[in-house]
Amino acid sequence: MNSDGFPFPLHDVYAHEAMNGAAVPPFCPPSRAMALGTDFKPRPSDVVIATYEKSGTTWLSNLIYSLLGSPNGPIKDLSQVVPWLQAVAPTGMSLEYIENMKSPR
Repeated sequence: MNSDGFPFPLHDVYAHEAMNGAAVPPFCPPSRAMALGTDFKPRPSDVVIATYEKSGTTWLSNLIYSLLGSPNGPIKDLSQVVPWLQAVAPTGMSLEYIENMKSPR
């Protein structure tokens, strides 16, 4: 047990790197993290989905997108209508593509 009472080190559950004081997941390259910090412009209508890994992120994304009225059209590929900002190709999308999405995004 570690000092927090867990039977394993917490950093082994979901390892993050720190960049400029922010946690960055291992699948987000430094160049993408820097671009998010300098180029991404959030809108007041943006919706942020924050879940633990393996806790129904895809299900929740589908549910919220549907509740918002499917602003970017019907779901053919969830990753094209509900962007993961920190992901890059092939699952992610360019910041320009995200900027051109209809609100709420």
